[in-house]
Amino acid sequence: MIIWVLIHIKILEETNRHFQTVAGSVNRKKPIQGRWKEQYKPQPHINENIYSSIMDAPSYDEWLDIIRQLSNGKATGPSGVSNEMLKHLSDDCNHILYYLICKIIELGFLPKQWKEATKPLEKHLFPC
Repeated sequence: MIIWVLIHIKILEETNRHFQTVAGSVNRKKPIQGRWKEQYKPQPHINENIYSSIMDAPSYDEWLDIIRQLSNGKATGPSGVSNEMLKHLSDDCNHILYYLICKIIELGFLPKQWKEATKPLEKHLFPC
């Protein structure tokens, strides 16, 4: 049993390594070359300040609007927390979650587990 677990872990590690390196390198800045160089130059007709507040935390009212606008019936992901659950939080829980989100934005740190995504299997493709 242990050997199968170790093999499974090794497969996951190799799969991760493959997708981290398949495009050439792992998260390393590369100079922009060729025709793309001109595309990525600052454009004089675009106000450079439009993104200056993009990482500012939302106000509490904006946060509540974000939660209210979440779609229903979506997959929960690894946390098991659905959009419907978020929409029915108490005021105290909303304040706690809002505080947590603001701290994440302020510190620029996103917990590793939150970066995981899941894609449910489409049951109609597997006739079992």
